[in-house]
Amino acid sequence: MGGRAMRSGTGVASLVPTGLVVDGVVQGEDAIVVAAHGAAATAACPLCGTVSERVHSRYIRQAADLPWAGRCVRLRLVVRRFLCDLPGRVASSRNVTQRSRVAFPAGRAA
Repeated sequence: MGGRAMRSGTGVASLVPTGLVVDGVVQGEDAIVVAAHGAAATAACPLCGTVSERVHSRYIRQAADLPWAGRCVRLRLVVRRFLCDLPGRVASSRNVTQRSRVAFPAGRAA
């Protein structure tokens, strides 16, 4: 998408929920894309509660929001997968996905 980067003085970062870090904002003629990632350095396993800082991989999740100034708004969120270090865990249940209150697994995709 062709566009121009917004200046940091626009205050867009103040609109992003706590726990996310804005990497950049691009304005196109028909859309605004906010790129962000989670600020937390760790994630807790939802099964056992073990906290991990070992990153297994990353992927991008995109969500659409309500229009802003007549343009579509998209959140491009880099999500990390952590490894649960609890001994005895089977490989298929060791991945811990970083959770966000913004983009839900069944949310509206962009």
